[in-house]
Amino acid sequence: MILRRFMKHVTDQNWFAVGLDVLVVIVGIFLGLQVQALYEERDERDREMDYLERFHEDIEQNIEVIEESIKHQLVFQEMGKFVLQTIDHPELVNERPTYFILSIEAAAYATPPNISSNTFEALNLNGDRLIFRDEQLLYELTDYYNAINRSPVSNRPEIPQLQLNYFMISSGILTSGQLDEINTKGPFSEDYQFSEEEALAVYDRMLGRPEFKNFLPRATGHNFRIRVYQRWLDQAKVLGDKLKQKLTMEPTL
Repeated sequence: MILRRFMKHVTDQNWFAVGLDVLVVIVGIFLGLQVQALYEERDERDREMDYLERFHEDIEQNIEVIEESIKHQLVFQEMGKFVLQTIDHPELVNERPTYFILSIEAAAYATPPNISSNTFEALNLNGDRLIFRDEQLLYELTDYYNAINRSPVSNRPEIPQLQLNYFMISSGILTSGQLDEINTKGPFSEDYQFSEEEALAVYDRMLGRPEFKNFLPRATGHNFRIRVYQRWLDQAKVLGDKLKQKLTMEPTL
């Protein structure tokens, strides 16, 4: 209809009407583009808020699993120290036979936290980095996840070589029955009752392995791993606070 009216005005040489028709079309296109831009902007803000909520959930989950990993790693570190102490103080074996046997097995355990990075991976996979208005927050999130992914103490499907070497060198110190029980119940179960006689037999086999005694300080030194986990935890807490603050703010369009 607009085109027919426009052609009629041209035929009638009504140039004022022609100009008015052109102006109407231009204004209509401009308004249409503005409305489309507004919808796109709202869509981006909705997606940004969705990412912020998902990042916050991931980070809060990461804080929990990192704290748990640190707690477990400190326990294993104490077990390693205890085994080392028994070399010069054999009476400790008599005092804590069950703990000694558990410590022989678990002293070199590593418990890397299972870091959730699903939201970060989705952000990059979907090419949505540009919708983030807070570039500093995006940089800090990127630095956090990249540092974890590049770290030598991150979660791996294979057993770390140091831990594997410990298991090989300690093989035969514990009996197969003791190993089966520990592997079944886990190192944190309280349902153990190894006898003093069992512990002393294990202690004698340990003393007969000079290579095990020499390797023990290296295998049970968890300080580096704990420091790395603590750094991740500190970063996660800072990011968690920033994300929470972002989510409480009214999005600006």
